[in-house]
Amino acid sequence: MKKLGLTFLFFSIFLLAYGQDKLDRNTIIGKWVAFGMLYNEVYYNLDTDSFYISPEKYDLLLSQNEDTIGAKKYLRNLMLSILPFNFNFKKNGNCTFENKNIFERTTYAFDELKKIITIFNATTGKFINLEAYMKDNDLYINMNKDDSNSIKGCIIFKKIK
Repeated sequence: MKKLGLTFLFFSIFLLAYGQDKLDRNTIIGKWVAFGMLYNEVYYNLDTDSFYISPEKYDLLLSQNEDTIGAKKYLRNLMLSILPFNFNFKKNGNCTFENKNIFERTTYAFDELKKIITIFNATTGKFINLEAYMKDNDLYINMNKDDSNSIKGCIIFKKIK
């Protein structure tokens, strides 16, 4: 009986842990607010003002006589320049997007297999495909684009409702 209880507890914990990182049509619904950024092997969390640089990037900065404080300030300023930044995905396929000076009402579709959020703006007639994944209940959206004016990296969102 004790083994059965431990087995049940183990599988319950496993299912909870697996479910937290699963991105599907239901987990995407809600309001997601940006709080962090991964950019060029550097992570910045605006909520905690914490900062992580990969060992390789750290060595590169040192070899170029650059300091990590400057890199942290750069990422903080980059993050603040795009805030507020949020998505509100509704169950009916509608979505609102807010960024600094933009507020748009759009529609979206989510491809669970490819983990792609396709946002359609009826006003402009444009589609945007965003690669997304979940980690520790946070939504990571890749912002890599071909044009040189866009952010290259990943913006991390937390669900607030």
